[in-house]
Parts: sequence; structure tokens; C-alpha cells
Amino acid sequence: MYEAEVIVDAIFGAGLSRMLDAPTQALLHKLNAFDGLKLACDLPTGVGGDGQLMPLAFEADVTVTMGALKESLYLDESKDAIGEIRCVDLGVSRTVYEMPNDTFVLESSDLRLPTRTASSTHKGSFGHAAVFCGEKEGAGIIAATAASRFGAGLTTLVVHEHLSPPPFLMHATVVPSNASALAIGMGLGGHFEREFLERYVVQSHLPIVLDADVFHSELLLQILAQKEREVVITPHPKEFCAMWERLTGEKLGVDTVQKHRFEVVRRFNEKYPHVTLLLKGATMLIMQEERLYINPLGSAKLSKGGSGDVLSGLIVALLAQGYTGIDAAIQGSLTLTTAANRYEGSSYAMLPTDIIDEVARLEII
Repeated sequence: MYEAEVIVDAIFGAGLSRMLDAPTQALLHKLNAFDGLKLACDLPTGVGGDGQLMPLAFEADVTVTMGALKESLYLDESKDAIGEIRCVDLGVSRTVYEMPNDTFVLESSDLRLPTRTASSTHKGSFGHAAVFCGEKEGAGIIAATAASRFGAGLTTLVVHEHLSPPPFLMHATVVPSNASALAIGMGLGGHFEREFLERYVVQSHLPIVLDADVFHSELLLQILAQKEREVVITPHPKEFCAMWERLTGEKLGVDTVQKHRFEVVRRFNEKYPHVTLLLKGATMLIMQEERLYINPLGSAKLSKGGSGDVLSGLIVALLAQGYTGIDAAIQGSLTLTTAANRYEGSSYAMLPTDIIDEVARLEII
């Protein structure tokens, strides 16, 4: 291990489109071996101009990008090489570099919690979230618990058979008549009959979150065509591939989705502009009506089963309270990442219930 307080990589910047030669790769090996703060100028050497990672790259703690933020900084596969992103000017106004567009980077300061300020309210003032609980009932219970924690006035598990949920959750065998938003897919399996799903889900007008097993269901994917309905979908890359093939007949691999995340969400938006798509990943991409939002605040703590169920619960809670699909997805994603980042336990130890507990403390600063 070499010693240096600061190591600066200014070998190449944005725009590199060829593979690194052997001398440059040898130099990067030495730079990465230094024990000190590693800074990259514009883009780390070894991260291509399109953001895709070469076999070897400078492993920056901080990347100082010049003039304006670039989409190439926000691909999942290069996240660890890029590190923290800081944008600096070059003595010239950023307006010279930043062209008008509909792509936005979210920050922690964009978080807006559903804080209650009025006193004359009751449980009905904050909506009623109905969460379908399927074959893997734990997923539905996690989502419903998150919805209740995030302000839904009432939360009901829609079940096929009797179970014993936490006492703060109701359960019913049909969607309650006063429900104001639905969430379905988490652990769903083949638990509900087609006629039931058609009546209470497909033919419903209620705002809805679609997740997990929905992306393998031709019946439930019909909801994407409902233009007058608030629809939020939250696939991870593999689920997106399954959904895309059913919608278009085109087969995409997970590697393709990960290397072309921005292109993929824009292609989906061209077909379904009214649907809010949240593509999960280390950096979440959220898009609706040609406006794309980047949430770069994710961490490895969230790489555990159940984290996505929490996200669905947060989003349906906001839909139940009257948020639009795009606002519910943005604020749900920011809440999830902020809560995870505040968890003080070991990076490998966080449970979905820990995220939900942190959500309760977000107002306490």
C-alpha cells in the first residue's frame, strides 16, 4: 500500500470512448493502491463517456465534475468508481453548460414528509390503503406496515384466507368500499382468482402501485393502458425485462437494462407516458410524462429482501393521502433511501422493519 494524503486522477475526463492501454491500466493499479483521499476530475479514468465501466477504473472517493452534471455519472455499474459527485464551475456560469431539459437529480433536501399540521382531523382524513397479501404473506404485511407508518389513516390487508396480522392492520377478503389506493404484487403468486382480480383491481379506478409478481401477469399489466388512473410501477431490472417482453415481445437481458438504464426508461415512457415508472437499483430512476428524476442516494444496506416491499408501502400510503403518482414515487424513494442511510447498525444487518422504524424518526432532527 502506497501512502499519500490526496490522489488526483486527471488522466482522462468525459468523452473517453476507447479501451485503456496497458501503461494506463498499470498506472491505475498504482493509483488505486494508494491509501488516501482519491479525487477524479470530471469522470474517473476507466469510466467511459457513456458511464459504462471498463475492466479497470480509478476508484474515486469523490468525482468533481466540471460545468454541469452528466447522466453518465449515474449508472449503477460505475457508482462505486465514481463515489460522491460534486459539480463545480469553471469560472463561467453553469447556464452556458446546462441546456434546458427534463432530467433532474434529487437531493436529500427534496424530501417532503406527509407531516400533519391540522388539528381537526380523523383517520378518514388521511386515506385508506388496501394492500393485497398473497402467497408470501410476509411481503404484504411489510408493505402494509410501511403504509401505516407513513401516514395512511387506515391500512387493510386484502387476504384470501384468515391470517393474524399486526393489530394496527385490518384485513378483509375484498377491497374495502372506502379504500383510496391499492398496492398489489408483493409476494402475490397465484393466490387470487382471475375474476377477483378483474373486479377489484383491473376494473377499479383507484390509484395503484404495481410491483413484483404483477410484471409476470398479462391480466394485471392491462392496467398500464388505463390513462385516467394514477399508476405507479416499481420493477427491479429483471422484473422490467419480464414486463417488457410481455408488453412488446422484445427480449431484454438484465445486463442490457443496466448498461442502458436511461434509454430503457425513456423507451417505456414513450409507450406509457401517463404511468409513473420507478426502476429500482443503486440509483433509482423515476419517470412520467417525459420528466425523469434521478435518486442517487441508495446504499448497499437496501440490498436485502423486503426493502422493495417497504418502498411499495410508502408509495401507496402517499397515493392514499392524495399524492399524484409521480410525487408519491419521488417522495417514497427519498424516504426509503434517507431512512436506510440513517440506520446506524452494521451495513449488512438492516431489516425491512428497521427501515420502517427509521421512517418514524425522520422528523426528529
